[in-house]
Amino acid sequence: MEKGFGGEKPHALVVPFPLQGHINPMLYFAHKLVSHGFLVTFVHSEHNQSRINEAKEKMKLEDADKDNIRLVSVTDALAPEESRSDVPKLLDSLQDTLASSLHKLIEDINKTEAHGITCAVFDLSLYYVRHVAKNLDIPYVLFSTVSVATCVVVQESSTLISSGIVSPNGTATVDKMINVLPFMPPLRSTKLVWMFGSEDQIKINMEMTFEAANAIREEFVVFNSFYDLEAPSINDYPGKDTKISTIGPLISPGILEGDLGQGEFGRQGNLRAEAVECLAWLDKQPRQSVIYVSFGSLAILNAKQFQELAAGLEATGRPFLWVVRSDLMDGTIGALPPGFAERVGDRGCLVSWAPQLSVLCHPSTVCFITHCGWNSTMESVSTGVPMLCWPSSFEQFLNCTYIVNEWKIGLELIPNGDGLVEKGEILNAVEKLLVGEEGIDIKKRATFLKERARESVKAGHSSLFNFNLVVETLRSKRI
Repeated sequence: MEKGFGGEKPHALVVPFPLQGHINPMLYFAHKLVSHGFLVTFVHSEHNQSRINEAKEKMKLEDADKDNIRLVSVTDALAPEESRSDVPKLLDSLQDTLASSLHKLIEDINKTEAHGITCAVFDLSLYYVRHVAKNLDIPYVLFSTVSVATCVVVQESSTLISSGIVSPNGTATVDKMINVLPFMPPLRSTKLVWMFGSEDQIKINMEMTFEAANAIREEFVVFNSFYDLEAPSINDYPGKDTKISTIGPLISPGILEGDLGQGEFGRQGNLRAEAVECLAWLDKQPRQSVIYVSFGSLAILNAKQFQELAAGLEATGRPFLWVVRSDLMDGTIGALPPGFAERVGDRGCLVSWAPQLSVLCHPSTVCFITHCGWNSTMESVSTGVPMLCWPSSFEQFLNCTYIVNEWKIGLELIPNGDGLVEKGEILNAVEKLLVGEEGIDIKKRATFLKERARESVKAGHSSLFNFNLVVETLRSKRI
């Protein structure tokens, strides 16, 4: 028996979709459950657990809360050499094997330990495994790592088809700005959340969207968001039988209060070793001067776009911290523009992976060039850092629309007719954000939302109140 896993404590099985942007908030959620008296078994894929162990070894990290959070792994049913960046393929593979793996895992724990699994938290992307909890008669919730607004669009997908805006195959019949529901900002009809990949892939995505929309009705869905950020979508959520609850931001309180060393909980699930030495570089930069650039764990840039971004950062004349993953570029040629390193000198810091929350909290950071994934969006909102938005797929375009047009805490980087974000566009957007009158208003708005985010998790406010309700649900016999 593992130390700490006996006794009468409630014991939660927490299962994220095996991507970094899903692991991070669910791991913070697990630590919050521990602070409320839970034991947690946190499930990784075998592939990811191997990467996490390697990253921990490089960073010389010990497991935080190891007496109360146990990490276990199950197969994702892909061959070792297959890419885990093909999200639809990974989803499909997990759907074939995950439910049976989790059922066996719970049964084994319940047979061999003094205190078995009493509740479960499943990533919303893995909604189909909820039947495991139902069959074993344990309470569960679904955890969404996307916004409430994204789920609204998913729920309205059938209406978009019946109105003729979207074909039954999921492609847009017209390219225009549309109003999905009256309380939402206009969205581009060709950039809805399932519209990525080939037409065949979009058709598969649409089928999965329909299935998910139907599955989550009458379920309890928990969101890493907060009421003041998404009040219209929360108040008028179209799935009236769905119980929704916002409990975010799920971020270490210590790091939000400026203790940059408090990011260790978040590092326990890192699939890449963080270059923490970049914090020392940040310490040397002037206050509110550094452009932070990161496109998450999946985005790919072609060689021309990679070099155009480098040229744009150089042209700003400002210090920048740029996360250049080993797989950021499409192709084998990863060369920066000739003489780039010599010209930017110490003004540029390039790392393979950064401690993002610590970077965003750092007083030297002034803005964030981001792909607009929801986890990065919430971290930026929670730290009050204005964004320059560069979406590429999934729900990122919707997030960008909210950031720019609804919350007014950032600007969009507009590609040219060939889909290239040019050097001049990057330079102009940086200057507009950091120097122009509009940028001043954006910074004020970002600061306001940061204060609302931090207030929401305090006593007497919405996210903490909602979290306590989630805890009560997970302690109950069944939903």
